[in-house]
Amino acid sequence: MILSLDANVFVYANITGKKIKNREKRDEWVQLHRKADILYTDVLKGRHEVIIPSVIVAEVCTVISRMTNSEEEGIKAAKEIQQYGIVVYESEHIFEELLPLIAQIKGSGIDSILAAVAMKVDSLLITNDRKLYKRLKSSTIGFDMKLLADMSVNDARSIGET
Repeated sequence: MILSLDANVFVYANITGKKIKNREKRDEWVQLHRKADILYTDVLKGRHEVIIPSVIVAEVCTVISRMTNSEEEGIKAAKEIQQYGIVVYESEHIFEELLPLIAQIKGSGIDSILAAVAMKVDSLLITNDRKLYKRLKSSTIGFDMKLLADMSVNDARSIGET
């Protein structure tokens, strides 16, 4: 199946959350990690193809570097995404194609670019950004998407099965 994963899904897949001191936040993070890890492992195994804009790779690098206090960890995660995913670099030509979709989405810059790429390639968009999810679900723009928090572990395992 073709997926477009938001940066937060990659971050959850890479960070277990087990070191979070607040029990409620830790439990929530661990559950999100389990689902994101299933999805990302399936990408690494070639079960899914992931197509994302380059700004998502940059965001993952930034967030993981900040969370781990290690630039190397951020770069390692970004390079792995580049190796196993299809990264759309926003050249002038591609950006011009995406602009009408970006204008329809009316979200933040990165969110709009991610959603526009997902729409353009007709992929399943998975995010844990409730604001983005609600914006896209309430719009007239129709495409397939899921909120990671609302998915079960079985949902993550069964993505793409018919």
